[in-house]
Amino acid sequence: MHMDDLPDKNTCKHIVQFYANEDHLLDSVSAFIGSGLLTGDLAILIATEPHLAALRQRLKKEVGESAASMLHDQRHCLFLDADKVLPSILIDGWPDQQRFNEVIGHLINSFSAGADRHVRAFGEMVALLCEQGKHDAAIRVEELWNGLAKHYSFTLLCGYPLSVFPADQHTRAINDICHLHSRVCPAEAEYGECVTEEGHLTLVRLQHQTYALKAEAERRKRAEEALRDHERLLIQRTDALTQANVQLKDEVEKRKRSEKELLHTQYVLTHAQSVAHLGSWEIDATTAELTCSDEFYRICGLEPQSRKLDLEFSLSIVHPDDQQATRAAVAATRKHGLPYNIEKRIIRPDGSVRYVLSKGHPVYNEKQELVTMIGSFMDITERKLAERALQQSHDDLRRLTAHQQKLKEEERKRIAREIHDELGGVLTGLKAYLTVAIQNAEDAGMAPDKLLIEASHFIDGAVESVRRIISDLRPSVLDQLGVWAAIEWYADRIATQTGLSCQCMITRTAADIELDTERSTMLFRIVQEALTNVIRHANASEVRIGVGYQDNCIIIEVEDDGKGIDTDNFPQRESWGIRGMYERVRYFGGEFVITGMPGQGTILMLKLPLQSPHVC
Repeated sequence: MHMDDLPDKNTCKHIVQFYANEDHLLDSVSAFIGSGLLTGDLAILIATEPHLAALRQRLKKEVGESAASMLHDQRHCLFLDADKVLPSILIDGWPDQQRFNEVIGHLINSFSAGADRHVRAFGEMVALLCEQGKHDAAIRVEELWNGLAKHYSFTLLCGYPLSVFPADQHTRAINDICHLHSRVCPAEAEYGECVTEEGHLTLVRLQHQTYALKAEAERRKRAEEALRDHERLLIQRTDALTQANVQLKDEVEKRKRSEKELLHTQYVLTHAQSVAHLGSWEIDATTAELTCSDEFYRICGLEPQSRKLDLEFSLSIVHPDDQQATRAAVAATRKHGLPYNIEKRIIRPDGSVRYVLSKGHPVYNEKQELVTMIGSFMDITERKLAERALQQSHDDLRRLTAHQQKLKEEERKRIAREIHDELGGVLTGLKAYLTVAIQNAEDAGMAPDKLLIEASHFIDGAVESVRRIISDLRPSVLDQLGVWAAIEWYADRIATQTGLSCQCMITRTAADIELDTERSTMLFRIVQEALTNVIRHANASEVRIGVGYQDNCIIIEVEDDGKGIDTDNFPQRESWGIRGMYERVRYFGGEFVITGMPGQGTILMLKLPLQSPHVC
């Protein structure tokens, strides 16, 4: 449709455009809408998203740069997605008159209200219905458009691709569609003004028949190609069947050899299970029947294949203390498909107890129904006894370490006491003699001997050194005022000696708890060791000591702002100081954790459980 071929808006209200090529449709619509905009008409385009995008570009060229702004002004031009508008006028897939009037009628009325201007509309909803095979519904939409034209001033252009009428039986639908329009525009063809509307209708019918014949020819061509493909496939399958017969004979021979190898493999597997004390089992999800290897029987203290087993038997031999956990694991596997993995004890018929590790997983069919459970059954009694012996060894070593620490602390206390009583008494006496000698010289009006004064100063330094050594060996505040006062005293001492900002915060609840001598000493020594490490290694400017009480546990945290450590790669086995702290805490049933990151400081956390508050 060219601009010269456009109908007068006062004489032609409903136009249909058939097309085989989308460019032809887009040219027609661009000319129809563009000429209307240039003459002052309003425009509504209800099309598919690809067509809307193409029409925007073509309309810019059609109306020119000076009028292109109208395409972005909804007072002049509306672009609507046909895929979204169509469902709004349907009820159960059929066009509803009331909804059509409410949606389309309201749209035209509100768009042109007050403008007293003619509306040109393009619609593709009927084409969408035809693509779905709903030609009757498309005809109904055309009737509703005609009904709407009695009340509103608009000219409508509808577009139909010939591809939606591929079969000859759709000729009636084309006739009905053409009769519902005031003008019919055929698909791409050479025709002039001398062609009448009846000629247009005839041309559309011929184009449809031509398109239908071409479609039928293409269908037959594809059918012939498919037939030839089937013939080739038949020949190929015949050849393949011949080859399969040859292969089948080879497979029979291979199967015989495989069966022989399988028997040998079964023998080897049975022998290997016996050596490794590893059995296998399979439980039928429907019958609960238990199929087991020979070694499974031996682990349970039975002769191989001596009796028929089931799930209930496998549960009945479990030690009473492990029954609940075992049944819960089996139920979780059967109900939720979780892997089965549990260590448990079983009781043999002779009354002996064995430790076993049973693992398994569920197997489902194509309907995701549980069919069976398969798994292994390993005798780990020797391993558990070895673990128990190793744990006993660890416990003995930890007790020995604790005993050594106790002896060390007692020896520290004895040495500190002897230094205080013996060396301290001697230094105090010497200081007294020197003080008397200096005082006598001053009373006699003579200057005291410089050697006496220097000796007095040396003794003062020695006394201070003795006090420091005694405090390092065993702070008296620890025995006299308790561990909390000792920790606060030591934090103040570190701050004074090193200039390190050392804050100590002990909650009232924790301060009210009284600990025995061994636990008090352990806590003090760990805090002492932690602060020593901060001074030596952390390069920190501040350290915070926090002591609290929670859930019947003493919790101590020592946090610094130093260079931090990489705990993932921290060689704890080579750090005997940290290892010693860990073992001290473990002896009393506590937890000891060090966390940190390079450049973000280090946190030491100690958690000591108490049997009861205030008494330990």
